[in-house]
Amino acid sequence: MEAEAEASPIIILIFDATLEFLFMISIATSFLMDRLVCDMYLFKFNQRHWDAIRNYPYAGLDFLLDENYNLVFLEANAVSGGIYVMEKAFELILDSAPNFRLYVEETDFIRLFVDASLTFYRMLREKYPKKVLITTPLNGAPLLMPERFSIAQEFRRRGIYAVIANRNNFFVLNSKIAVRLGSRYFYPDLIVRRNTSFPKNITQPIINSSEVGQITGSKFRTYRVVRDFIKKHKKAPFKLPETYFAKNVDDAISISEDMLSRGKEVVVKPNKGEKGQDIIFIRSASDAETKLKRAFGSKRITLVVQEKIDILTFPRESYRYAFDIRTYAYLGRFVGAHIRRAGIPMGQGLVEEYGVSNVSRGGLYVPILLVPDGPRILKWGNHIRQIYLFKSIKIDNYAFGFDSSLWKKLREATELVVLAIGYALMGFSDNAKTR
Repeated sequence: MEAEAEASPIIILIFDATLEFLFMISIATSFLMDRLVCDMYLFKFNQRHWDAIRNYPYAGLDFLLDENYNLVFLEANAVSGGIYVMEKAFELILDSAPNFRLYVEETDFIRLFVDASLTFYRMLREKYPKKVLITTPLNGAPLLMPERFSIAQEFRRRGIYAVIANRNNFFVLNSKIAVRLGSRYFYPDLIVRRNTSFPKNITQPIINSSEVGQITGSKFRTYRVVRDFIKKHKKAPFKLPETYFAKNVDDAISISEDMLSRGKEVVVKPNKGEKGQDIIFIRSASDAETKLKRAFGSKRITLVVQEKIDILTFPRESYRYAFDIRTYAYLGRFVGAHIRRAGIPMGQGLVEEYGVSNVSRGGLYVPILLVPDGPRILKWGNHIRQIYLFKSIKIDNYAFGFDSSLWKKLREATELVVLAIGYALMGFSDNAKTR
């Protein structure tokens, strides 16, 4: 994309002159068929559903499984990568073990994401976009750059001009995002946000806007929103860990000691943390004092104190590993999930190392397969592999087989959490309008 940004004005003008023609050809052929199929099935919903999910159109959620296979909700993310990783992982499994084809959901997650993005824009503007911006962090976040390129490529396949740019290459002008392209400015119709730091109060449609962070940017606020929402549902398909807000380290120590006195082990996290950083496990009162002061010292930071869940572990050969489940939803509809397992076996080293499964902390990708006799572990390959295009992401040669019942719970849990956050964001939006 840097080459595009440095293109000469002449090349840009020539491209612009053909843009409308390419767009109309796309509309006249496969594009309309894609949209028709998409609207008829996955993205067909009523006005009430749309009013909620329009505020959180693309969701990535994290769950645990406890020892009894109960889902436990952990947190929600405003900017989640991993959909293209799922796609390439399933391709690798099918190439290596074609006998697993019956267990693999062959979903084109990128194409479906673009379908959802275009439906989102059309619902807001009653037309399709001609220009799209996909944003990246300042460092380019190489771990997931292939995913951003793939999204841009799929938009271009539809005849839509798509540009990738980081925060240094775009700015705000009259409440709109503008991108510097050579000697001119590019004003996208639709923005696919893939970086955490992003301006607020932008008038262009965004997936997802910064306003989503009013909920997902705070672990405790997310917990409270979901807790209050499921009180209205007698049979929520997941549990929530006992959770408290701590305004500082001393407050976290006090809350931890109280929970320990009631026989609960404790996990303490930064309220606004990410990527599994600074997660502390507390087993005793001395742990609370020593570990928390060592980790956070005199930092002015708010924390979340939670009960530690007795988790189901992932058995692999002679070891067991901690893991969590990342699920994805487009426009409030569950589309897929995978597992992230820790890179270190349980009991080896510090619990802060073997108890965290984020890929950025050395975790591995584990596919979820749909089997009739699950849940169970399946071996699909001979050894751990690198996922094509993702140099730093490794896929385990063991998969977790979910049966239809557990998969259904995961679907229902994901869609319920998305609605909870969406409705809460509706409230924030309404309050902002009345100020």
